[in-house]
Amino acid sequence: EAMAAIEAAAWLGRERAALDALFVPATPEARTTTRILTEAEAKAALGEYGLTVPKSRRVKRADLAAACQALSPPFVLKAEGVAHKTEAGAVALHLETPEAVVTAAEPMQAESFLLEEMAMGKWSSSCWASAAIPPMALS
Repeated sequence: EAMAAIEAAAWLGRERAALDALFVPATPEARTTTRILTEAEAKAALGEYGLTVPKSRRVKRADLAAACQALSPPFVLKAEGVAHKTEAGAVALHLETPEAVVTAAEPMQAESFLLEEMAMGKWSSSCWASAAIPPMALS
C-alpha cells in the first residue's frame, strides 16, 4: 500500500499542471473567477475524458414524464441544487415508469432535476456519491 501511495503521489506531481484546472482554487481571489460544476456538468466533463457516465437529461418539473422517453428505465431522479440528496429526500432510485418519476418528484423541494438512466452493476449511483473525486471547477 505504501508503494502504491508513493506512486500515486509521484503521478500527481508529474500531472499537476494538467490537473490544476480541475481543482477549486484555494485563494479567495481565484474563487471569484471559478465556479463549482453541477453534477450534470461534472459528469459531462468526465465523459469527455473517456469515463462512462449514465445517460441523463436536465429537466424542469413540468417536463419529467416527456424526458423519460429519451432514456431507458430504470431511472434515477435527483433534485438539482440540493446537497446531501439522500439525507434531504432529493433522490429516487429504481423508477420504472414516467409516472413513477413524476410521483417521486412531488415531495422534492426543487423545480429542476437530473433524470438519469440507472447505472446497474459495478458503478451504481451510490458509487458516484461515495467516489473520492475532488470538487471540479471551470476557470
